[in-house]
Amino acid sequence: MGFLIPISIVVVLGLVYWWSSVVEKERREKLIAMAQSLSLEISWALAPQDAERFRRFEVASKGHTQNVNMVLCADTGATRMVVFDYEYIKGHGKHRVRRIFSMV
Repeated sequence: MGFLIPISIVVVLGLVYWWSSVVEKERREKLIAMAQSLSLEISWALAPQDAERFRRFEVASKGHTQNVNMVLCADTGATRMVVFDYEYIKGHGKHRVRRIFSMV
């Protein structure tokens, strides 16, 4: 009987992990479809000129394990707009906090 609690916890954690990956996959697919319908460029990393501009902001130097995801770019020649997901981790161990932002 005592083994049911640990097994239940593992099952629940597995289901939460699975569900979050399903939701993230759906979000990514919807963003790709939207970007294609609007003729936006899609990439998984910032272009060098965009990364250089982003480093000027304070949030770009916070934490560690910094990561940029799902970059959508619109360029008219006169104006360039970049939208992306940015995350970083602050702290270590049980004081570890993951911060996620959508940047424009």
